[in-house]
Amino acid sequence: MYENKARLMCTAEGTPFDLFERIVTISDAQSRAPRTSSRSRKNDDSDLCVDNELGFVKDRTISRLTEMNSSEYLEQHAEMIAEKQKDEDNINNNNNNNNVVHAHAHVVQSR
Repeated sequence: MYENKARLMCTAEGTPFDLFERIVTISDAQSRAPRTSSRSRKNDDSDLCVDNELGFVKDRTISRLTEMNSSEYLEQHAEMIAEKQKDEDNINNNNNNNNVVHAHAHVVQSR
């Protein structure tokens, strides 16, 4: 979606950062809740998803979703759509003009 400059419309219960805050790298998890025993573990950290690969993907996803929500990105998307519509209109107009020329040529030949 991002590479194709698509526009994403969705609703969520928070910002992209909020949505992915429970996905952390191993080092992030260790710095969040260093512990010496299982008893000292915080209960609210039990739903963390700890994965180094997902940590990278999470950061990229947050960055792209944030950019896709920026006014600059949305303006570029609107310009791209307007240009595409203009190109389609030009193609349609050219096709209509070709049909008129062919019809005129047919009338002239039948005289």
